[in-house]
Amino acid sequence: PNAGKSTLISRLTRAHPEIAEYPFTTKQPCLGIVELKSHDRERFVIADIPGIIEGAHRGKGMGLDFLRHISRTKVILLLLDILDNPEVAYNTLLKELSQYDESLLKRPRIVALNKIDSADETLINKDWREHFPDEEIHLISAVASDGLSKLVSRLAELVF
Repeated sequence: PNAGKSTLISRLTRAHPEIAEYPFTTKQPCLGIVELKSHDRERFVIADIPGIIEGAHRGKGMGLDFLRHISRTKVILLLLDILDNPEVAYNTLLKELSQYDESLLKRPRIVALNKIDSADETLINKDWREHFPDEEIHLISAVASDGLSKLVSRLAELVF
């Protein structure tokens, strides 16, 4: 929760999700269309799914409804707040995905560490591969649009 998912989708698409400084602002999935100028296909759909919490696979919160949306995706983007224990959030997300449907872990996946505009140099320069050894990692700022074009290009490669 509160990792910047709604801000990201608002920067990448014409969607206008509610954005606020408190957890669980997003209560329903929000879809947006990412329009590409440099790819054979012109666009793909990205979904802002409300935050997945521990116990979601058992129906905690609206977890089962949100996990069903994820099961329809080609690529999973795990957006984590670099300032708020991203390793813990990552482990929780993988556990919930696995316990809901283990095949989700076989899908192409990207870890995007968001809010680098607010992070100190130590966090930005940290070797995140030690913490997420099997993942493709992108450092981004949805607010400042840093790293977004590279992230979108990579998502497009995986989607198409």
